[in-house]
Amino acid sequence: MYSFKSKLEVALYGLAIGENIGAQYEYRDISSRQRKNIKPIIRENCMGESLKMTLATCRCIQKDPQPRVGTIFEELDKVVKLSIESKGCSNISLSRIAPLAFLPYPFRASDKYISQVSELTHKNKDTSEICIDYVRLVQTLASTRIPPSYWEVPLATSDSGTAENTWRIVCECLRNCKDYKEALQWVLEYGGDSRITGAVVGVTAALKNQVTIPDEWCSIISNSSIGRAIEESLF
Repeated sequence: MYSFKSKLEVALYGLAIGENIGAQYEYRDISSRQRKNIKPIIRENCMGESLKMTLATCRCIQKDPQPRVGTIFEELDKVVKLSIESKGCSNISLSRIAPLAFLPYPFRASDKYISQVSELTHKNKDTSEICIDYVRLVQTLASTRIPPSYWEVPLATSDSGTAENTWRIVCECLRNCKDYKEALQWVLEYGGDSRITGAVVGVTAALKNQVTIPDEWCSIISNSSIGRAIEESLF
């Protein structure tokens, strides 16, 4: 079994693999045979935007255990040119917010702080509220406590790229999938915006099912520039 240094590293590998596999089939129909044979495919110097933004946030926390929101904005803007959207409940904020669940003790991200960081890309109340729920869920999974209330949400109807629907898929995967690979197969079955959904589900599925992430997949990541970038961003 691949040996992780911390729960943060587990989450980052989960995100990186989920985004990578999701990107391969984004907005494409996928057969049951293809879902069975999924694996990461790494192209040098080709990192997904969700991982880029997540690692940028990690680097801010490396320097300051609870960085100013403006500092996070500046770091994000270096890696992905930001434009703040006020319409729609997008899932982009969800795909980069996970590091706030890992602020070093005694710091803890408040609901207000999570909302402010969420609004750096999408100034939408519903998106912010779902980001708060997601960060709390990641904190819970990282400490091995899983309250059933997180699973009691309506079923997703499709992957429409909204934060609300992505959150529903996260909860469905926690409720129904026995391992990490099955969670990603579940994401691909929904189709649509599977790159971002894969990143978001990848974090929670990895934390819940760390021992089920295939060693081969972890080795593909660790032996690439993505693995080195993750290593340099840990705090």
